[in-house]
Amino acid sequence: MIAAIVAGPDYSNLGGQWMAQSDALGKIGLQSMMPKGSLLVSEGGGGVDLDSELWRHSAKGLRIYLFLDLDKNPRESNILKPEQVFLIRKNYYEIED
Repeated sequence: MIAAIVAGPDYSNLGGQWMAQSDALGKIGLQSMMPKGSLLVSEGGGGVDLDSELWRHSAKGLRIYLFLDLDKNPRESNILKPEQVFLIRKNYYEIED
């Protein structure tokens, strides 16, 4: 997780979203402590589905997210702001036909 934070944003996480996250992520990188209201989540299972008339492919994978500021805007009752979600890792490992 620390390596993903220190490496900086990828193409899906540029601009204002990264700038809003940089303070919290910087503290994690320097102090190795998660800030209040943060949650680390791993999601497995289905990934990308591609259907056509001739064949169907489904990619299985794993995604790891860090949610920020959940103490101020909880995900159970509110729509999360883009700056509250940091994708740490996305890895696809199997394709099913």
